[in-house]
Amino acid sequence: MAMVIAITGIDGSGKTTTAKTLTDRLRDEGYSVQYRHQFNSIFARVLNAVRAKKTNVPLAEASKREADSESVTNDRNSAIKKLTAYLFLFFQALSANRARLAKHDFLVFDRYFYDDFVRFRQKYDIADNYFFLVEKLVPRPVLLTDLGGDVHATYSRQVDIDSSFEKYVEKLRIHRATVENLKRLGLQIVSIDTTKHAQAEVVTQVMNALKGRTIR
Repeated sequence: MAMVIAITGIDGSGKTTTAKTLTDRLRDEGYSVQYRHQFNSIFARVLNAVRAKKTNVPLAEASKREADSESVTNDRNSAIKKLTAYLFLFFQALSANRARLAKHDFLVFDRYFYDDFVRFRQKYDIADNYFFLVEKLVPRPVLLTDLGGDVHATYSRQVDIDSSFEKYVEKLRIHRATVENLKRLGLQIVSIDTTKHAQAEVVTQVMNALKGRTIR
């Protein structure tokens, strides 16, 4: 089984850059390493593409029957999407077990199952209890690297800013709560402020956290 290193953090914290640089660093030291992006999933892209059906007819101009029918339809669509999100997280947890079959020394994940949960917790109000249930199915990383920093700096560094600052802060709160839950579960976590450290320093901190624990 390959040892999993998961790079997690809020959008704009430098996850992709760190994961790819760490992959190169480990390879330079002679290890067999594979880089993986957690969100490269057809199912994820389809789920994120689902949008609530909108109407151009003002409610005031619609009959009560039409309004009630639309409300029922929207409620049904919301329930279906929420159920789909629960199923998606379950299958993502199962698919993470491919790491048990990998023949590499390390798998470096650019985001991990935990990031999936944060996204869907915010979007579909997934229950915390469900996280603790499906987390048991996921191979635990030998090291979880939690990236963050000044919230205004990370917000401005996002490649695609598709949410308000308020929504961004809300997602950060969910992320931090999830990391705290993982700490209580006993995961090895190193937290790094990427707004105060250069990329080389960030990767060095990750390598130092690994040495003596997993690298021989």
